Amino acid sequence: MLKDRNYDYYRVEDFVLDPCFRDWALNRGTAQSIYWHLWIFHHPEKYQDIQEARMILYILHPAFIPKKEIGKELKWQEMCN
Repeated sequence: MLKDRNYDYYRVEDFVLDPCFRDWALNRGTAQSIYWHLWIFHHPEKYQDIQEARMILYILHPAFIPKKEIGKELKWQEMCN
């Protein structure tokens, strides 16, 4: 259950390995969406870690990139090349 986890101390790799986070990041329409949006709102210091973890998951699972993220992903790839 989400309430049992202390995400305050999570690092990027912890988010990537967390099944609840992965489900939210790769399947944006899930019931966990509200939880994660509120959690990020209350933990703005973790926003960069969340974004980096999501990018790692998108790289590992490119078929799951939400359409609105494709433009961002293309810009990210241009910057990295």
